[in-house]
Amino acid sequence: MIYDVFQCSRRIGPTCFGTRGTDCRERGPTSRSDPPLNPRDTVDGPSRPHVLTPLDLSLALRLRSAFGADGDAFVRSFRDRLDEARTRWGLDVGAPWSASYGFVAPARRSDVGTVDGADVVLKLRVPNDDARAEVAALRCYDGRGAVRLLDATHDGGALLLQRASPGTDLRDLDDALATRIAAGVAQRLQTIALPNPSYPFPTVEDWAAGFARSGLKFDAIRQAERFFKELCATSAQPVLLHGDLHHSNIVADGEDWLAIDPQGVLGEPLLELTAFMRNPYPVPAAPHAVEERTARRLEILSAEWGLDAERLHAWTYAQTVLSACWVAEDGGDPRSELELAERIGRP
Repeated sequence: MIYDVFQCSRRIGPTCFGTRGTDCRERGPTSRSDPPLNPRDTVDGPSRPHVLTPLDLSLALRLRSAFGADGDAFVRSFRDRLDEARTRWGLDVGAPWSASYGFVAPARRSDVGTVDGADVVLKLRVPNDDARAEVAALRCYDGRGAVRLLDATHDGGALLLQRASPGTDLRDLDDALATRIAAGVAQRLQTIALPNPSYPFPTVEDWAAGFARSGLKFDAIRQAERFFKELCATSAQPVLLHGDLHHSNIVADGEDWLAIDPQGVLGEPLLELTAFMRNPYPVPAAPHAVEERTARRLEILSAEWGLDAERLHAWTYAQTVLSACWVAEDGGDPRSELELAERIGRP
């Protein structure tokens, strides 16, 4: 499984292809996943045979690069954090799945009689505002439309989660079926009322600062920023959004479908499906494939779910360009995101 992410702790919001928090997958044991991390490539050098869950060198470097001093502190304290989680929750932790900016692994609780179930997922991430927003969002959802948060540390750096089984995602499904499933999950998530007083979730308006920070001066950037701000100004009453509800963040749990990896952001309900609209990665290379896919999805969401296709199209275009700005700010090449935005089409 390739995790399609361009992430940085400095900003909040979805990228063109994936999440901006830690792209950790709360998957079931039979889902498609990357091979376990190589135990020989760890921050401690060659691992001892009894150490089942080392932090691999490439992940450590990414964490330090993306999160600076906080990432370095996480890497240095990783083994202590892992041991603390094992002890706190009585876990036998399996080989980790691959993730770009966090540690996620299947685990089994030693107390098999617990009402939470024996098979769980352990997720460790750099404790910051993004981590705490994820915990707060999962608590709001309380297992309704999203995997259940069983417990978490106060700083948000360690989460114990329900394990979805089989945990397969939407990427291999027929596109029309995947569109309907995503719309259904989004609708379920938006029925959740925010607690009062609520956690101070970030807002979609906060994302707009990324246009200016990128330093990109193309006409398309300026136009997309204008679209984005106009959409924010005319938005419906904000609700709690997952914030990155794309194909890889919706997984099967028996006959149900559940969201994973919520970012927790406040915005109008329609915005929830923009991450799905511009995914999955890689972008189809065939001529007109993106254009036809976009039109087909908008037709389904408009005809069957009553959504405003024109406004959803505008949101999708503007956020795809915004993700190009985030990539540029991270020192990456934004051309693929800008090309995707043009293929999605300007409003």
